[in-house]
Amino acid sequence: MKDFGKLFQLWVCSLVRFAILFAITLPLSLTAQGTLNALTYIPPSGGVFGPGGLRSYVVGGVGWSFVPTTDLSVAAIYAYNGTQVSFWQGASQIITNFDYTSSSGSFQPVTSLLLSAGQTYFVSAQNSDLSSSLNVVVYSSQGQSGLATFTNSPYITQFAGYQFSQSGQWSPNPAGDNSNFFYLGPNFEFQAVPEPTSYALLLLAIGLWCFGRCAFRIFLHDRKIFRPI
Repeated sequence: MKDFGKLFQLWVCSLVRFAILFAITLPLSLTAQGTLNALTYIPPSGGVFGPGGLRSYVVGGVGWSFVPTTDLSVAAIYAYNGTQVSFWQGASQIITNFDYTSSSGSFQPVTSLLLSAGQTYFVSAQNSDLSSSLNVVVYSSQGQSGLATFTNSPYITQFAGYQFSQSGQWSPNPAGDNSNFFYLGPNFEFQAVPEPTSYALLLLAIGLWCFGRCAFRIFLHDRKIFRPI
């Protein structure tokens, strides 16, 4: 009975050590941050169509390209115009299409979509048939007097505005400076998913080492108890 008591203590010791280190490292490696907007819009004085709001019409769709600085988990979508929001891998491969049905002009929750750090993505807003015109507003990142302005999240880099034609071709829009201007169309909310830190990986490695050491001691103890007489 004494040997079985020691064996039980070894198992408890092993499990407790591993559980503590696992609880420490898991939040550091997997917990996403709060929900953020990919783009933040500031309408011009008088509202989107008020004085100074530069507007236009396009046939097809509008959108923008970007490169995430860390893995992003898309949680919700928004479309100023159009009934569909699409995410693209590069400019030619559609990852997924989301129907945008919100009547209040707010973000609409969607099934989580993971976007990988360092990859180039496009996001577009359009009607599903691409034949009807979209009412668009020009936004600027430079804060020109009278124009609506926007800022992109620090997790969104290499921003560029585009128009998506009926034939499936992307073209810079506005053509003159699509890194500082774009036609208001899609947006999305996301959570940033940071990669495990070196500190978290170190703690996890220590936890695995402790677990393995205890398991080895338990194995030797088992053999001692149950070896043939």
